[in-house]
Amino acid sequence: MIPQLEYDIKKGILNEMIGELVKKEIPEHVQQGLDSIRVYGNEGIHPGEIDLNDDQDTVIFLFELINIMVEELIARKKKIKSFYSKLPPGKLKGINKRDRDRS
Repeated sequence: MIPQLEYDIKKGILNEMIGELVKKEIPEHVQQGLDSIRVYGNEGIHPGEIDLNDDQDTVIFLFELINIMVEELIARKKKIKSFYSKLPPGKLKGINKRDRDRS
């Protein structure tokens, strides 16, 4: 999922990709969600410190967490961009001018 985001992250080791997102200043709660999925996912594949033992609540929570991350990183952004793109051209031009003047 991470390489498909609009953050220009190259496919690689998941931990490093999340680190790249952190450098791009993703919200802390998104980083925490991604790391939670990563750690539990790794432990589910490579048994270690976390014992999932078919814990139904944990599995359900992880699916919910994945949905939350998709909503945060993909769906909301697309919804906002779609709505923003429908603003009148003159208003968009004024916003773009304002933002260019800041730099």
